[in-house]
Amino acid sequence: MQAPSTLACGIRPGATTIGRMWQIETVPPKEWVTLAGFIHASNRHADGRVRCLHAEQGDSIEAHAHELAALPADGACFVAARTHGELVGVAGGEIDLGQRRTWVRGPLTRDSRDDDHALRIALLDALRAALPQAQRFDAFPHVDEAPLRASLRAAGFEDRVQYHVLTLSAATPERHPWPDGVREPLADEASALAALHDGLFPATYLDGAGLLASRDATHRLFVVPGGAGTPAGYVYVQDQPLEDEGYVDFVGVAATQRGRGVGRALLAAAVHWAVVQCGRPRVSLTVRQGHAPALGLYEGAGFRAVSAGAQMVFERDSR
Repeated sequence: MQAPSTLACGIRPGATTIGRMWQIETVPPKEWVTLAGFIHASNRHADGRVRCLHAEQGDSIEAHAHELAALPADGACFVAARTHGELVGVAGGEIDLGQRRTWVRGPLTRDSRDDDHALRIALLDALRAALPQAQRFDAFPHVDEAPLRASLRAAGFEDRVQYHVLTLSAATPERHPWPDGVREPLADEASALAALHDGLFPATYLDGAGLLASRDATHRLFVVPGGAGTPAGYVYVQDQPLEDEGYVDFVGVAATQRGRGVGRALLAAAVHWAVVQCGRPRVSLTVRQGHAPALGLYEGAGFRAVSAGAQMVFERDSR
């Protein structure tokens, strides 16, 4: 889940807040890459499980550094806590001015237990202070990450829906042919496609117009035509070289077209593009807990759950 890049930090780089045993400052964009090692190490347990799903950006420090370097200066914000000059905590987020929304990474500290509870809260407070224009902050801690979830609740975040990350692994080109009836959208389908997306996903990070505008070599959109310039359904998939996988952001099928295999064809097209055309060994996606039809579609295609995140939201108006 990656948000559009439209909002800059509201506090000047280097501004500081003094805590009980730490100093918190906003980090200038040119220094974001220096956070990669800390984020990579602090977000992972010994068994490989991550603490924050939003902070999972590749399997290596190098992948993290590359991703941080690629973020636009006005599209993200990071705050860091230091004790005697040593980095002890980080929180950040990608930001969307159109929705006045921030997708939170962390907060991550050296100690995932209750010991760093106060520091995690201080990092969240500093991040919100750095982004005064953002009305909503969305965090996705792992469902089993009790200390981090407790700190988010103490900072005013509320529990919402849980999401499961599913992955199709060891995918091979010969097993994923291009399905019949799927193609890229035509110009006269754009309006109906955008309306279908906005109706199915009214509160997501990317609206229908943004979906169409974001298409490029690594972000593709495919449809099953429904006639008269109206798609029966669509899929939006992206290539993620750092993670060495394809990622399916959206699969949407019109209500009148369900039960006809449209979703299966769209998912097959997304997997074909990622595996055959992009050469990725796996494809991942996220599904809301309790969404049985979608879960059945994905599991029927060979996807299996690998982790789960708990959506937690802070909204300034709710305070």
